[in-house]
Amino acid sequence: MSWLRNLFINLLLAGVVFLVMFLALEVYFRVFDYQPVEETVLDARLLWRHTPGYSGRFSSIIPSEYNTKYEINSKWLRDYEYNYSRNEKLRIMVLGDSFTEGIGVEMPETYPKLLEDMFGRGKVEIINGGIKGYGPMEEIVFYRDELSRYDPDIVIMSFFPGNDVVDMGRPRILNVTGGDRPVLVETGERHSTDLGFIMNLRRFVGMHSHVYMYTIQALFRNQAVRSRFIEWGLFVPAPRPFFTYPFEPYELSAVEATRYMEAFADELSASNKTFIVVAIPDMDQVYPGKFEAKLAYYNVTQYFDIFVANREIAELCRRKGLTCIDMTESFIAANSTIFYHNYDGHFNRAGQEFAAKLIYDRLAAYINQRIAEREMLHG
Repeated sequence: MSWLRNLFINLLLAGVVFLVMFLALEVYFRVFDYQPVEETVLDARLLWRHTPGYSGRFSSIIPSEYNTKYEINSKWLRDYEYNYSRNEKLRIMVLGDSFTEGIGVEMPETYPKLLEDMFGRGKVEIINGGIKGYGPMEEIVFYRDELSRYDPDIVIMSFFPGNDVVDMGRPRILNVTGGDRPVLVETGERHSTDLGFIMNLRRFVGMHSHVYMYTIQALFRNQAVRSRFIEWGLFVPAPRPFFTYPFEPYELSAVEATRYMEAFADELSASNKTFIVVAIPDMDQVYPGKFEAKLAYYNVTQYFDIFVANREIAELCRRKGLTCIDMTESFIAANSTIFYHNYDGHFNRAGQEFAAKLIYDRLAAYINQRIAEREMLHG
């Protein structure tokens, strides 16, 4: 039986060597080549939430595009710390998805933070309530559950046609009832947090191992390997681009999204808060050549109007008398500038800066008037 003993010893030594090498690599990546790890926790009500107090980095799947510092405050937001209690400053809450949160840039370079600097931090607080992956339903629920505790004077909802329309296909955590005055009610449905053993294990390792994340991202860049991992249940397949869906359901979803926003506007008005809508342009809207190339790549021959959501938002704002800032035409007019990360598709620094400028130019007179009113009120 000596061969069994030798086999056991060899396997044990191999295991020890592997463990030492793994730990050495883990230390190396943590110190010299920091790898972004998964930092969200699943939430049955809101898909996911950020981990309070998380500190790390976030990079594109193509690391050369960006690799930014990524920190979450104690209240789930990628922002500075703000107290729930009010002070003498005007307070604005910005709702949105990854464009608002600022994936692709440093936190101070996000358009809510740039706006805060432009209006003056000593006079206004602009809180970034953007969460990557959220759509209109999640943003409204997140505001109700958490962000309303900040008691903002103004709520800005940023709408991104690229996926906010498709996000309406998720399980209903809210529903719209009523006719002339729609009302948002809870449906009782929840997002599933049961991903199965393999996906739960992958998430756990992904939250703790930099070696694992480096390996996964390297493998993810290989199409054949990525397809096989999806087949094995180790990866969740990326959602299909919105323009590959039939146009009619997309158009109906755009209408439905504006009904959610209309009901939310009534809800905020009842609590004496100003509601403003900002339309974030999709890269495919700003650079038509890119959209045509994507249609050809995915062999899409159907008619697809990528501006339908913008028109629905404009109609909503006209009907309700809301301030609506659609930045699309301004971005198109200035599209000689590169506003987006090419592969990732989010705003780069130039995109965030241009968005902040457009919003500031549109709101400066109104916001400064509100600031003056607060200053008079508080002496």
